[in-house]
Amino acid sequence: MEKLGEQLEAFGKSLGGFAKGTKGLKSDKVKAAAEAGLAVAKMADSIPKLKEYVDIDKMLGRGQGIYKLIPNDVIICLDDLERVVDSIDINQINTDDANGKKLYSSAKQILENLGKEGTVISLADTADITAIFAKTRFNGDGIITEASSDDAELKATIAAALSTIGGVADRSGAQGIGADQIEAFYKNLNDYVAWNDAVVEAPYGDKTDALIAAYNALDAKVKDFFMRSKLAAFSPNSMASLDIQTSRIDAISAENLSTKNDEIAAYPLTHITGKSEIDVNAAINPAWDKNFSVIKSVAIDSSKSVITEEDWNAIGEKFAAYQAWKNAKAGAAVEGLGLDAVKNFIAQDKKAALLDLVAQDAALKEESDNIEMVDKFLHIFRDFYKFLNNFVTFNDFYNKDKNMKRVVVMLADGFEEIEALAPVDLLRRAGVEVLTVGNELVKGSRGISVASDMGVKDFMQNLTNENLPDAIIVPGGLNGTKNLASCKTAQKLITDMWNEKKLVCAICAAPVIVLSPLGILRNKKFTCYPTMENDFAEFAGDNWQDKVLGATHQTDNVVIDDTLITSRGAGTALEFSYAIIEKLCGKETMEKVKSSIVG
Repeated sequence: MEKLGEQLEAFGKSLGGFAKGTKGLKSDKVKAAAEAGLAVAKMADSIPKLKEYVDIDKMLGRGQGIYKLIPNDVIICLDDLERVVDSIDINQINTDDANGKKLYSSAKQILENLGKEGTVISLADTADITAIFAKTRFNGDGIITEASSDDAELKATIAAALSTIGGVADRSGAQGIGADQIEAFYKNLNDYVAWNDAVVEAPYGDKTDALIAAYNALDAKVKDFFMRSKLAAFSPNSMASLDIQTSRIDAISAENLSTKNDEIAAYPLTHITGKSEIDVNAAINPAWDKNFSVIKSVAIDSSKSVITEEDWNAIGEKFAAYQAWKNAKAGAAVEGLGLDAVKNFIAQDKKAALLDLVAQDAALKEESDNIEMVDKFLHIFRDFYKFLNNFVTFNDFYNKDKNMKRVVVMLADGFEEIEALAPVDLLRRAGVEVLTVGNELVKGSRGISVASDMGVKDFMQNLTNENLPDAIIVPGGLNGTKNLASCKTAQKLITDMWNEKKLVCAICAAPVIVLSPLGILRNKKFTCYPTMENDFAEFAGDNWQDKVLGATHQTDNVVIDDTLITSRGAGTALEFSYAIIEKLCGKETMEKVKSSIVG
């Protein structure tokens, strides 16, 4: 923070000297420069106290004052700062300063990566990190892709690792692998080969796996049978109760037995005779017959007519070692490559080469991080005037007109009261300035009259694209929406809001009747009053198909698609309001408002 104090003092002095070295400026600008310089210079004294509230070093990009990065012979006009300049000629960056040199190099690299000619870089250039790194082999994140090498074997190995182990997205947006994925890939390769080398012969040939599955499915049922048989031998009088009871079958006989598999499966495996043996030719419970047939055909000698408990256990013991080997399978992630391919990857041994590529990529971390710093620098450059203005006077903080979100709610005769007034109420609870615009007295669809804050024409009189509200809300109501759709002034306001990427919110009939004729639903996800999604031909006007081209109707109560919020109807008015609040003021504010009206 002390370093920042020194930087601010120096910057203040440079602004203070602005008046001396500049000719032809209006006197008020000269005076403003001098006053700003004095104010900034004095900030140094308040740094220790400010530290309690704000990490200014972080705000300014790790303590790098913007003034250090601008050569002394370049004059930054206060007018430019006020105009919110979001671009800079990289030749204006002070390369005599170590950080300035890094910044210049990184800015130049961004332009080269994007294939842009010239020396002007803007926030639009730095906004998409993915685009900046899309065509680069290395980007400093320690993740390599197939594009990181021209070697065919390395490319194939990377592709194999991605398809088996999986990858992570690198800065280019492509899927790649890092050191962790490489280590995991080669461990799986070696584990899979070692497991295959320890193979245990399948005791029943190619039918072994099917037999094991059938045996495991039947094991508990067979043991149940032998226990029932032992009890019947112990207590002959209990045999009837231990066997399949006709009464249980009678109870379900009139029903669709194909739906009673679970109940039927609970019956004994076969009839209880008192003998601890299964007659292989006897009738088997139909729920278990398929599995028993596998056992009979694969593991039972054709000369045997019965299976004893010892016979059954012997079958399990015969495949126990094979099953244990199967259960111990290692390297399963690469099994899909096939054993020959796995062995080939091991033989090629590209692990060291892959890790070297990762190291080459990671070595550029600082350079790549500096590229991200260019974006931070441009944000600082763009917003520095605002920062100074508020750092000294907290002007925006105390000026609620600048700080407060503004929303206009359109009212026309026939509007749905709850769809209009619920948002008004809840938005005002959220600290949003809400203005209802319509006729002096507007009657809702339920006969409730509401006095508008301002008429549409009066509201539009002094409105420009620069002072548009943050959001517009169009309530439903069949007659209300038809009236708004026929009002050219209202339609112009909604269109201006949409074109300036302000928040446009509509509920119930409004998305179809008011928004669709304006083309606002084109290529957007939306919702509306149920069944009205089929009414575009009636309400959207001429060329209606083009106006709603790509529009996708959804049945969610509230649908948000960028700057468009739509909702279904009166029953969803609260959800609609909460969505608008969250979009304008954040989730925390929305939750506070939501909790405040409960209990």
